[in-house]
Amino acid sequence: MKSLLIIDDSKAILNTIEYIVKLSGKYKTYTASSYKEAKELIEKHTFFAAIVDLNLPDCSEGEAVKLTTSHYIPSIVLTGSINSSLRNKIKQFPIVDYIVKEGEQSIFSSVFAAEALLNFEKEKVLLVEPHKDDALILKEYLQRLTFDVVMTDSAQSALRILKEDSQFKVIITEQNLPEMNGVHFIQNIKKIKFRRHPVIFAMSASNNIDEKLLLLKSGAQDFFVKPLILEEMYPKIANIIYMGEQEKKLDRYVRMIDKYVITSETDLNGNITHVSEAFCKISGYTQEVLIGRNHNIVRHPDMPNEIYQDLWETIQSGQVWDGEIKNLKKDGSYYWVSVNIEPIYDRNNIITAYRAIRQDITDKKHIERESLTDSMTDLYNRRYYNKLFPRLINSGLREKKPIGMIILDVDHFKLYNDNYGHQKGDDVLTAIGLTLINTCQRGHDTPFRMGGEEFAILSFNSNIKQIGALANKICQAIEGLKIVHEHNSASDFITASFGIVSTSSHNQLDMEQLYSEADKALYQAKNSGRNQVCCT
Repeated sequence: MKSLLIIDDSKAILNTIEYIVKLSGKYKTYTASSYKEAKELIEKHTFFAAIVDLNLPDCSEGEAVKLTTSHYIPSIVLTGSINSSLRNKIKQFPIVDYIVKEGEQSIFSSVFAAEALLNFEKEKVLLVEPHKDDALILKEYLQRLTFDVVMTDSAQSALRILKEDSQFKVIITEQNLPEMNGVHFIQNIKKIKFRRHPVIFAMSASNNIDEKLLLLKSGAQDFFVKPLILEEMYPKIANIIYMGEQEKKLDRYVRMIDKYVITSETDLNGNITHVSEAFCKISGYTQEVLIGRNHNIVRHPDMPNEIYQDLWETIQSGQVWDGEIKNLKKDGSYYWVSVNIEPIYDRNNIITAYRAIRQDITDKKHIERESLTDSMTDLYNRRYYNKLFPRLINSGLREKKPIGMIILDVDHFKLYNDNYGHQKGDDVLTAIGLTLINTCQRGHDTPFRMGGEEFAILSFNSNIKQIGALANKICQAIEGLKIVHEHNSASDFITASFGIVSTSSHNQLDMEQLYSEADKALYQAKNSGRNQVCCT
């Protein structure tokens, strides 16, 4: 890790700079409050930069600055005040910049100035300057900033250099060049393909506004007026390069988000206007296919309408919707996501679109399902029944919709096991489980294996007539399997007895009471000859 030297007799300044640097975590600091301490540190360590107080108790003529610059340490000078005499004195030292100590902001500025050098070190600068004296002054100054400087005096030569070497971070060019002016030169630079486009600064002895605008419009990031004021150059170069680095960092973050985060945006009708690469990868669709299509292209038929109704009501009211959704892939398989959907507003606070961020929870759902699923029949188990039932009761109460329940029991199953064997018995349970899965196709019908030969179905928004129709359909489907059961008093085949109940007819919202009513109906079906549906 690189090291920064801070020389100041103020403990407050030393501590503040140390704290700021510690927050960045980019480099470590060494502090000195005197010339003697600074000299000892320089003899022991290598520093990429130094922040140096102009006057210290044991050196009042800038000796500390002379110390750091004589060891070729790029130096930012701190001074308590500035005037023309002091400025001329500071300019005698080959420093990077100087900053007047005026409150906390100056401390932040000094740290920023030092950190900027991390972006400069060994980066290549192309200096295009036909005036030799100006070129030498600029070259020496840019080398102080740790740049690797390449000099040329003509536009044609500069273009050849750029075509052969695309690694230049900065180009500084005079406006009045021998073969072409700076505007045309910059336009030619823009035609070259760079791995990363360089920052361009233009210089001119003229302060003509039209000329300056032409240079900026042609692609220069900033403009320097000759004779050059070096103190003006450093903050401009540092700020523009810093902004460029931040843009690149932001671009990297955006690309990373696009690659790994499942995001999309839609218009007010749910038509897709943007999808991330991660969305395309998990869904199996290309961006070209998805853009313009309605979001229901990935809607899985297992998801109940009520979920989407609640989603749309929530986001259209300006609220954020959170939930878990099962989506359909292009190849017909599925994936689960945890979703956060929020409205997007314009400047008049009107909703213009919706943005969704998702997290893939398919593995979590698989693990969750395994813990909540009966391994033999692939139906939900009693554990999930105990989890889901109270939620359905609360939803029914809140939305004033009935909850239907079916309990079914295989007729004379013990006799079947005793006479045909337990493996055959397991085959029967598996076949009944598959029958329930195939019959309960509505999203709000959920079948369970409660244990042994007992099964149950919970149905949201189903009255007694609807739940009775479903139970009779299942009853016929089980007998229709035509699994021979010679010891069944109700049929020659495997059958089941059914007890049904609905809150619409009993007006009870208690889980245990509903189960008890359905169980009574089941025994009524058994006592009435089995292979039938009864309700209380």
